[in-house]
Amino acid sequence: ANFIGKANFVECEYKELKDGVAYAKVGEMPLVVPNPGKVKVNTGEKCCLSIRPESIKLVSEGSGIPGVISRATYFGSKIEYEVEIADNYLVIEMYNPQLSLVFNEGDHVKAQLDMECVRILKAEETRIE
Repeated sequence: ANFIGKANFVECEYKELKDGVAYAKVGEMPLVVPNPGKVKVNTGEKCCLSIRPESIKLVSEGSGIPGVISRATYFGSKIEYEVEIADNYLVIEMYNPQLSLVFNEGDHVKAQLDMECVRILKAEETRIE
């Protein structure tokens, strides 16, 4: 597969595909992926969630996957965060920083994935062994 731009890859366990919707687990957390792409993974196999940095929103409270900001870099039109979430480091881009809450290194946050933008790939397609 050829990718243009950045993507985050999160290791998960693939459960099943039912009526075009994929079901997977990250750690103990079940996920429903409504538009998973062309899934080529078998039940019980390791797979990867692929999600672009702009498809994740950070909030300070409420629902979401808990994580900690490990790096925050201000670029003017966006802030790029690196967030440690369950043994993964995700890159998250927040555009128009003046319109959103700005986080600092060490802050505890919740990551809200836009599940419509998540795709499921075989682990070897992302070079995760």
